[in-house]
Amino acid sequence: MGFLVVLIVVILVIALFIWLKYEIAQNEAKGAYYRPVFSSGELYEHLEYFNLKGVHRFKRKTYILGNCQELDAVKLKHEPNNEYSDTAIMVLHNGKLIGYVPDDETEFYLEVIKSDYKAYIDFIDFDGSYLDVSVTLKHNYKYCYDDYLDKDF
Repeated sequence: MGFLVVLIVVILVIALFIWLKYEIAQNEAKGAYYRPVFSSGELYEHLEYFNLKGVHRFKRKTYILGNCQELDAVKLKHEPNNEYSDTAIMVLHNGKLIGYVPDDETEFYLEVIKSDYKAYIDFIDFDGSYLDVSVTLKHNYKYCYDDYLDKDF
């Protein structure tokens, strides 16, 4: 009985590997290349990175340095009533605002956050005065950022 279970698992893993190779080949043939991303047993098609804006504000900077760590989950939330931009996207850590998606990327991320995604702090770099925070986002929106920029809408 145990041998049969192991055999079935091996067959499923091989089938998954073949399917992924097929999907990658199909997308390369279409000119859209991606490498699926696994996260906690979930499959994501695309991986994006961006540096947070607005982390230099005193309250945010203090919160980030005292409460945030690399690999902490974050949530992206549209802020349509933002005083500077109606396409602003907040980045929240445990419900607290820690920064924003860069203005020139919000159009894309407004679409991404409607799909299945996971986002987390990739790195926090503080040299004593300047703070840099990078976010990694895994998603299943139909385009990656570079392909999105190339599309004619």
